[in-house]
Amino acid sequence: MRRYRWSRLADLGFLAFLTACAAVAGAALYYHGQRLERQAATAERRLLEADALHTLDHLEQTLTTVNLTLQSLLETGYTTHDAGTWNTLLADALRHAPHLRSLSLLDDHGQVQASSNPANIGLRPALEDYLPHESGRLGLLRIGSLHTGRDLADGRPVGDPTAAPPELGFLPVIRGVAKGEAGMLSLLATVNVDYFLNRIWAHGLEQTAWIDVLRYDGALLFSTRERALDAAIQTANTDIVTGWRTGYELGGLDQAPAGHTLITTWRVARALPIGVLARAEREQAVQAARLEIHRQAIILVPLIILAMAGVLAGYVALRRDARRRIAAQDRDFDRMACLLDALPASVLLFGQDGRALLTNRAWQEFAATHAAQVPHGALHYRDYARLFRPDGSRSDDTAEAGIGAVLLDEKPAFEGEFTLADGHSALRLLARPFSHDRLRGVVVLQLDVSDRKRAEERNRLLHAALDAAANAIVITDPDAVIEWANPAFAALTGYTPDEAVGRKPKDLISSGRQDAAFYSALWETILRGEVWRGELVNKRKDGQLYHEALTITPVPDRSGRVAHFVAVKEDVTQRKLQEHDLKRLASVDPLTGVSNRRVFMERLAFELARVRRYGEAAALLMLDLDHFKLVNDRHGHAAGDAVLRSFTERAAAELRQTDTLGRLGGEEFAILLPETDEAGACELAERIRLRLAGQPIEYGGQSIAVTVSTGVALLESTDPHADAVLARADEALYRAKQRGRNRIECADALR
Repeated sequence: MRRYRWSRLADLGFLAFLTACAAVAGAALYYHGQRLERQAATAERRLLEADALHTLDHLEQTLTTVNLTLQSLLETGYTTHDAGTWNTLLADALRHAPHLRSLSLLDDHGQVQASSNPANIGLRPALEDYLPHESGRLGLLRIGSLHTGRDLADGRPVGDPTAAPPELGFLPVIRGVAKGEAGMLSLLATVNVDYFLNRIWAHGLEQTAWIDVLRYDGALLFSTRERALDAAIQTANTDIVTGWRTGYELGGLDQAPAGHTLITTWRVARALPIGVLARAEREQAVQAARLEIHRQAIILVPLIILAMAGVLAGYVALRRDARRRIAAQDRDFDRMACLLDALPASVLLFGQDGRALLTNRAWQEFAATHAAQVPHGALHYRDYARLFRPDGSRSDDTAEAGIGAVLLDEKPAFEGEFTLADGHSALRLLARPFSHDRLRGVVVLQLDVSDRKRAEERNRLLHAALDAAANAIVITDPDAVIEWANPAFAALTGYTPDEAVGRKPKDLISSGRQDAAFYSALWETILRGEVWRGELVNKRKDGQLYHEALTITPVPDRSGRVAHFVAVKEDVTQRKLQEHDLKRLASVDPLTGVSNRRVFMERLAFELARVRRYGEAAALLMLDLDHFKLVNDRHGHAAGDAVLRSFTERAAAELRQTDTLGRLGGEEFAILLPETDEAGACELAERIRLRLAGQPIEYGGQSIAVTVSTGVALLESTDPHADAVLARADEALYRAKQRGRNRIECADALR
């Protein structure tokens, strides 16, 4: 009965779901249709805006041309022209103006005195309604209202702006000019309305749209429509024209006069009292969109119905399959006991009363092995739980509390690790609720994890030992991808283990100081399964370089293939710095930073051997600062030290990379110049002398003038040793001192 009730509820829910889907699909179609109509209306509005802008631009350009034409004619010397001359001028001007019907000259009383059309002569056209009204202001182009007819002789104003536009019409415009005491003259041009209409249609105005050109007072100038306007539309025009006079130069709106909606846009000229209205019927603009919506609905509605029918058929098929599965589950439950016996883990099923309803063979074997602890007879879950003691000390960690909570639906599940009361075996218990028809209870799965716990303890000790190691330790896979790193690695490199795992050491700490051959030899060694030891320079996360003593040990798997690499790293930067400092102290003068006497004499001996072997030229300079004792006596030893450092800096600035500058003692220095003859050596010595003598040394706010004496000697293949070359250069230096200091002497001159 319960299954039948559930089935009825499922059917009702599914029917409600199908109804909701149908409603959503209908709403989506309606929304899509409305969106297409809005898009069509927006596209139509943009087209109307473009048509209004194009019409206004063309109208402004044409009227500006007319204005310039009238201005040019009025400035050609009107006081000297008679009527015949004016007729000729006006006719000539009309030949190149397809936008004009005629040009007429009006006197001070508004009567036509001359015209390109003789029929206009003598007429007195009405000029009172021309805009702008400032007739006294000369130089303005004033625009009249639309006239029906071809020219002034047969034309008459179109008084009703709502009337249908005439088949033949023109637009009069006038411009005046003063002629002194005689009053003023005016030129009146009749503009060809058909010229503008043809240009508008040629631009591609849609058949469903029309354009009205109005003055600021609402008077119609010309229109593309062929029918009269409704009174409601004329009222709307009046409201729009009123807005023009208050500064609304462009805009658009949807109007609904006379029960139908119009899409309206407008543009207003800045220099002329005219504006352009572009309109279209909204119903006609969205007609194509509605046809598209109808076409899509014809396609989509059957598809939706078909889809819903398919879903319904699928639901029916699923229901039938569900009935078959329930029957199969009933049969499967009978086989469950057999299947449980095949499991290596112990399985117990406790009913709602807490008594065991089902156990498998593994539990029975366990109970036989621990017969002293397992109670005999019907097993209750409380008696079963008392076999174990929790690893923790909390009361809710007990097996009895956990299994009982699941049985009472207080917890969805329970699991924990326990030891037997005798303390020899470690077990993992997992309890899950069980429900089958009217049978309810809890299933307990018991796994022996003694071996795993012992392995975990051993691994914990090993992990603790690695974490406590002072040296950085990294474990990688065969491709050198880091799988584990200890805290000492983070202290050494700056990368935490989380940042390092999954990346290669070369991507983290490579400094680029070792070449490809170095790493090639390293990989050849460890891929052979041999241990590699060496030192290299790596880079910390902050970019600081450090020296590292590295030992990489390959770890093979059971098949003998390399599965991991264990790298032990030790920071030997301080040791390297100490070694470098010791080498520097042994080879560099501590005050000036140049080579000391021992290193300099070694390089001099090496260069002398090269001269003997290859016969190339080389020179030696001996330099001594003049009166250096006076510098110490007058300014102090600190100033003397500053003078020595400044001298070495200036001398070094003149040297090549192959040259060697050394301090032999006190204020005495020597420079070794490979591949340099006597002339080159003397030239260099002169540059050093001039640089030192020409620029005093500043120290403590005082200028200390210092000069240098130099002895030059070439290295000869006959020199028995380096001291012999040094002695000849020293002799030349002594000679420079005797001859007044601040000079250069060559040893060859002493021979």
